[in-house]
Amino acid sequence: MKWVLSACALLLSSSVAAQALQPLTSLKALDSMTPRPRAVLILFSQPDCRFCDLVREEFLVPLEQQPPQGLVIREYKVATAPAITDSDGSTLTPSAFASRYNVRFYPTVSLISPAGEPLADPLIGISSTDFYGYYLDQAINDALNAPRP
Repeated sequence: MKWVLSACALLLSSSVAAQALQPLTSLKALDSMTPRPRAVLILFSQPDCRFCDLVREEFLVPLEQQPPQGLVIREYKVATAPAITDSDGSTLTPSAFASRYNVRFYPTVSLISPAGEPLADPLIGISSTDFYGYYLDQAINDALNAPRP
């Protein structure tokens, strides 16, 4: 009986760990989507980062199920990601792309336009799950309502 419970717990934990966001590979592709998104939420993360897993699993995966209109959600795992295609077609290394948005700690959630301009202040780290959802909602609202050029 104990083995069955252990196996069930393992299956449940692996299904939780399997939750993933679509990886970010190209800003150019996002900029040419139809309809064009108003904002792109990027989770900058690292492998084996339990706080990155927490933000992804508790906040972003559920949000991705029913995102606000005009919002696209992607993840960029800086240590393992391939180079990214910028909105102008050039290629950026993962570290150069993260540096562009001043990513120094993980997780960092950035909200940008499909062309790559920041639309809201980033969320850096997570200190409390109690308030993170509120801060995330505020940042998304700021990004979706930011003036466009």
